[in-house]
Amino acid sequence: MNLIFTKNRFPLHLGNGEMAFDCHYHSSHSDGYSGIAKILRQAKERNLGIAITDHNEIAGVLEGYNNTLGVSVIPGIEVSCSGRIHLLIYFYELGDLKDFFEKYVEPYRRVDHNTFLKKMTALKIAKVAKQYKCLVFLAHPYSTGHRQIESYMSIKGTEKFFMYLDGVEVLNGTLQERNNLKAYRLAQELKKPVIGGSDGHVLSVLGKTVTVAKAHDYRSFLDEVRQNRVRLLGNTANFYQQSKMMGVLSYRHLSAATKKHHTNMAAALGLMAVFQRFSVPLLYFLGATAYKKVKERRKSVRR
Repeated sequence: MNLIFTKNRFPLHLGNGEMAFDCHYHSSHSDGYSGIAKILRQAKERNLGIAITDHNEIAGVLEGYNNTLGVSVIPGIEVSCSGRIHLLIYFYELGDLKDFFEKYVEPYRRVDHNTFLKKMTALKIAKVAKQYKCLVFLAHPYSTGHRQIESYMSIKGTEKFFMYLDGVEVLNGTLQERNNLKAYRLAQELKKPVIGGSDGHVLSVLGKTVTVAKAHDYRSFLDEVRQNRVRLLGNTANFYQQSKMMGVLSYRHLSAATKKHHTNMAAALGLMAVFQRFSVPLLYFLGATAYKKVKERRKSVRR
C-alpha cells in the first residue's frame, strides 16, 4: 500500500534520490493566508518541493517558479469548475500553464478566483487540458465541504469524465482518514495513479501531507506520479490548524462573494457562531485577515 498515515517530522529525511512534494497548497493569491516568499522559505526549511495550486489563479506560480532558494515549484492550478467539482492540474511547462489559464480559466471566472467558473464543467476542463502535457487529478472526491464525485457522475453527460482523469487525490490533509481511504478505494477501482497534499491555507500545515518519489526535478517527479510509483505520507491537520484554515477560508470566500469587507466580517462571524468549537482561533484569524486587508487597501490608496 503506497498510502501511509503518519506524522511527518521536519526537515523531511528522504531516501537516496527521492524528492517530496506537497502537491496541494494555496497562497494569498487565492484563498491562502501567506505570500509566496514565506511559503518558499518554509518549503526550503522543511526539505520540500511544492505545487502552488491556487483556485483559478496562477499569479503565485509565476511569482515563485524561478525562486533563488532552489525550491522546486510545479506549475499547478486548482480549477474550481462549474458543477462544484475541483480539479488539480500539474503542467510540465510554465508556458503551457499560462496558455491554459488565459484560454480556459480566466475568461470564465466570476467575481474573482475564489468562485466557481461559468460554463466550464470538470469534464470540459479535463478535456481541454489534454491539449497540453499535464496531469489532471480529481481533488478531494469525498470532501464534506464540496460536491462528492457520485453526485457529479449522476448528471447526464458526465459518463466519460473518468476517461480524462490521470489520477485521484487520495491523501488530503484537511480530511479525516476515512474520507481519504474512500478516495483511495475509488482510485483502485478506476486503476488510476494517486497523489497527496496538505490542501494547506496556512504555513503550519505545509508538508504535513506529501507525495514522495525517486526524481531529480519536478518533471521527473511528475513522470513517476504518472506511473504511480509514489509513496503518500502524512495525516490530517490537527484541531488548531484546521480552525485557523477555517477562519482564513471563511473570510476569503465571503470576500469573493460580496466584495464588501464589512459585510464579509459580519457574515464570517455568523459562520463562526455555527462552528462554536472553532470560535477562538476563528476570531483570531478573521481579525488578522481583516487587518491585513485594511493595510493592503491603505497602501494602494497611498500609491
